[in-house]
Amino acid sequence: MKNRIAAVVIIVVGVLLYFLLAPSSSAPKTAPSNEAAAEDRMMAKGEIVNLVRQQSRLYSAEQTAHKKIVLSTTEKDSITTLMGTLKWTRPWSKSHIEIPLTVTFKAYLDMEKIGDDDITVGLDSSVTIVLPDPVIEMTSCEIDHSSEVYDSQIFASAKSQEFINRHVTVAVGNVWGEIGHISRDKIVANARDNANKTIAAALLGAGFKKVNLRYRSGMDAGRLTVDADKALGDIKY
Repeated sequence: MKNRIAAVVIIVVGVLLYFLLAPSSSAPKTAPSNEAAAEDRMMAKGEIVNLVRQQSRLYSAEQTAHKKIVLSTTEKDSITTLMGTLKWTRPWSKSHIEIPLTVTFKAYLDMEKIGDDDITVGLDSSVTIVLPDPVIEMTSCEIDHSSEVYDSQIFASAKSQEFINRHVTVAVGNVWGEIGHISRDKIVANARDNANKTIAAALLGAGFKKVNLRYRSGMDAGRLTVDADKALGDIKY
């Protein structure tokens, strides 16, 4: 009987020692791999992109510019002979046209241009976004008809509306580049400031602790894209 009890005790002790001393079969928990962390960040980026794009276009205050388009022409006549082509200036054929314009601009940031590559999510609950260059929108272009000048000498040819429209369109397209750089920089800075406040508020409200908003370096306000199609289409000659 004693031998049987001793054998049972030995077996029980052996089993207990096995479970106590044997290595654990489960693998130790490790930190997420770089790939997993990267995947999490990409998911966060997608959500950030959607959140930022909800802001749509963020506008600045208006900037008004005045321009006088001056068109002076003199008619040229020619005749072809056996000796070649003879050219001369037609006498009393000068035309002089002045068209005063008031052009209004706004700058805006198009948030639809933001993509995953523009976003960096930090492990410290921070987010950094590189924002796009502002776009200049011509919101209106009005002609001061009361101050227009149309003078022509007796032998001047009548100028078609197409001729006038073409020259007005070209001149208006150059107005932004002719505005003083201080005024251009001011409207661009205003658009960026509005974007910074709006986007930072949205991201902080979404739970980020720190928001860094950056822009491409070396931007030239005078060379920004000018969207003038709608304003030009609304001009009343």
